[in-house]
Order: sequence, then structure tokens, then C-alpha cells
Amino acid sequence: MGDRRILSPGSPARVEPMQSVRTTRGNRVRLECKASARPPPRISWYKDGKPVADIALRRFRVQNFRRRSVLVIRHARSEDSASYECRAQGAVGPPAIASANVSVLPPVTAAPDDATTLGSPCPMPDPSSYCLNGGTCLFFEIVQEQACKCPEGFNGQRCENKDISNRSSMSHSYTCKLGLSITYYC
Repeated sequence: MGDRRILSPGSPARVEPMQSVRTTRGNRVRLECKASARPPPRISWYKDGKPVADIALRRFRVQNFRRRSVLVIRHARSEDSASYECRAQGAVGPPAIASANVSVLPPVTAAPDDATTLGSPCPMPDPSSYCLNGGTCLFFEIVQEQACKCPEGFNGQRCENKDISNRSSMSHSYTCKLGLSITYYC
């Protein structure tokens, strides 16, 4: 008697859940879809139900590997905020689908002088403990983030940096010489 093997047409596709992403405008977004099936599944990407392959943007790049696919969005824009799906089609059965939401927020910039009209005081027991060097903590409802309005002479997300370009913030205007040609404030 001969060796009889029953050939299976394959197995249905399965995908692992994807993580949603929050980023600021201009950053790179990377979504990874891990899928399994026998033979390896064919993976395609969708943005709000439309195939990403139909979106003629050079900022979108898809990298397909044997059992995973990566969607990279370079220089994210607010219009990239959407629901993204990866669909893995196996040899048998319906496609397996994993989805993730991408939220692209405006970049956090230095607060303008009238920021107090845009933001509200931080909802913390002691808002003065968040900002350093006498900065004022503000909460921006639209992006659900807090930021600091820094006093003159300081900058940074929490007013942690002394602004050395602002000479009025220096209490002494002394210069020191280091070597023959290097002068610095001391």
C-alpha cells in the first residue's frame, strides 16, 4: 500500500491586535500587523475603509514580510487621523481584521503671551508643582494636554531650560575668556 496523505487547503488567517497611536503633526507613524495562516496570508491596509494602495501619497509606505506587514506614514498630517485596518487573507475562510486609530495632533509650541485666554489652569492639586522656575501651568482642553507658560529667561516644556540667548535674564553681564578666542558669560 502506498503512502496516502490528505492535502489540506490551508488554514484561516489570524491577526494580532494592533495598538492605536497618538502623535503630533510631522512625526512618523508606524503600524505593524502580525498575521498567521498556512500558507502565509496576503495582507492589505485600509484607511477609513478605503484601500491604502489607492491613496497616491508618497508619505505612505507599506512593507510586506512573510507573516507581518508594516504601514509607515512619514510626516503625519491632521488628515492622516483615521481608523486603519490590516486585513489578512488566508487560503481559506474570511479575512482576519485588526484595526487601530491614529490621532495626529498639532505640535506643542511655546505658549504665546495670550495663552491664558486659550488654556485653563491645570486640574492638579498643586499646579505650581508641574512648571519649574516660576512657570504657569495651563491645560488645553482641545488636545487634553498641559503646558507651561514660562517666565522671561526660561523655556522648555516645563520651563526647565535657562534661555541663554536672552541676556536680560542674566543678572551679571560679565564675560570670561577661555584661551585666545573663546568668550562666554560667567
